[in-house]
Amino acid sequence: KVIKKRPPRPPNKQAVVDWFLEEERPKGVGTDPSTGKVAQWFHGVISRLEAENYLLNMTLGSYLVRVSERVWGYTISYRAEDRCKHFLVDTSEQGYQFFGANQLVHRSLADLINFHKSNPITVTGGELLRSAVGQLKDPPDYHELMRPRITESTAL
Repeated sequence: KVIKKRPPRPPNKQAVVDWFLEEERPKGVGTDPSTGKVAQWFHGVISRLEAENYLLNMTLGSYLVRVSERVWGYTISYRAEDRCKHFLVDTSEQGYQFFGANQLVHRSLADLINFHKSNPITVTGGELLRSAVGQLKDPPDYHELMRPRITESTAL
């Protein structure tokens, strides 16, 4: 498998979209393993502010996962008691983990999400992922990442 040499940070949104389509989508990232459909928590390349708007009137523990424009990875945006918190998720050959020392590596993004439904993200904050926040728009904000592949033609 050819590993593309990427700059340390994404230069622009299109680079992020290309990275997702080339590296992440083939691994099934953003889909619910049990249904094969797009996971309710999955959002596209949306800003911190857009994520906070989604979470504004939601209950404690509401969350969504968005594709980051700042790193080759994701951000979990989480509704805490008094504000929204944003946790960066790093992607590597080994798997998915939060940035920082001594973080547990998960095989998939879905595994990381499921783990933190019963294990707090931070000890001090006690953040448990309680309820996924889905789409408010049509087309959904992930449409450029999840559109059907042109190569998948159906036999007539």
